[in-house]
Amino acid sequence: MKKYITFLSTILCCSSLLAKTITVSNNPNSPGQFTRLDSAILLASAGDILLVSGSVTDYAAIAGGTITINKPITLYGAGYDPRNDQALATVVSTIHITTAGSGTTISGLYISNEIYEDGGTNNITISRCKISSMWNNGSYTNGINGNNYNINENIIGVIAISVYNTTTPISDIIIQNNLITGSIGGPSTGSNIIISNNYFSGSNPLTATGYAGALYNANIYNNIFYYKSTTSTTAAGATTNCVFSNNIYFNNTNSNPFNIGINNNSGSNNINANPDFVNIDLTTTSITRLDNFNLKLGSPGIGTGTDGKNIGPEGGSIPIQYPYTGYSAIPVIDSMSISNPVIPPNGTLKVKFTAHANN
Repeated sequence: MKKYITFLSTILCCSSLLAKTITVSNNPNSPGQFTRLDSAILLASAGDILLVSGSVTDYAAIAGGTITINKPITLYGAGYDPRNDQALATVVSTIHITTAGSGTTISGLYISNEIYEDGGTNNITISRCKISSMWNNGSYTNGINGNNYNINENIIGVIAISVYNTTTPISDIIIQNNLITGSIGGPSTGSNIIISNNYFSGSNPLTATGYAGALYNANIYNNIFYYKSTTSTTAAGATTNCVFSNNIYFNNTNSNPFNIGINNNSGSNNINANPDFVNIDLTTTSITRLDNFNLKLGSPGIGTGTDGKNIGPEGGSIPIQYPYTGYSAIPVIDSMSISNPVIPPNGTLKVKFTAHANN
């Protein structure tokens, strides 16, 4: 009986009454209405909510390698590192959002390869996912490639911001409270690009060497740039026309890592100090279960952000939550037990479960 009380079945009541809710699972112990994500998207309508169960199988693998989103929908996964009875991540290796998919929200997925968009894809929210890269196999024009993107509370490798899109300038790109192990590269045109309260561990965090080139026209504040071994690098690379405020950098002996005063970059109140995380795994630039990016008492980042809150991914308006699981902002059952699995006719089934809200 246990298999019927799952991630999918326990959160249906929390979905919007204005949208149809569709359940997807290729896990036989957690059945849904569909076993294939591509089939569910095909039959979904604009505005529908798809609840995608964790599974040992990549949902894109049986769909030709890529899941294409061509209508505005919401995808909720079970997380990229769930810590409950099922403990299976929702894996979708590659996602392609077309312009018709503008208005899509994605949360709680492990995107093990890449997610990319066509030019003019707007109003996209991606949160609480683990993403290898946000670009298309070397195509610089297929990263973030539209207006009004909110990228928050994710673990991300590389982000490309449509470096060669000069005909339709992008705007309103907000990248905040992420754990970024690689880098961000940006456009030569654009406005209102905000990069705030992120953690960077890559060697060229704002250059994206080999990917999308340097970052342009961004406000970069309240971030932590943490080099796990001593270096003397320019964190900003060839960034141009950017403003750096209230960032912390550590293990970098370069006296001007953000190129302030060069290429029209400006900034103030940047701190060269150890941020004093609760714990950090120094053996890898990847994010592991040993990492805890909350700040210790006495850290130079406590209360020193531009907003009076903490610098780094645990500060700002939407702090990433430790432990880093990727749970979507919907209730999730952690454990469940049945004390009397055999009951007489008209008897009472006694079920005990624990859950949490994931706000």
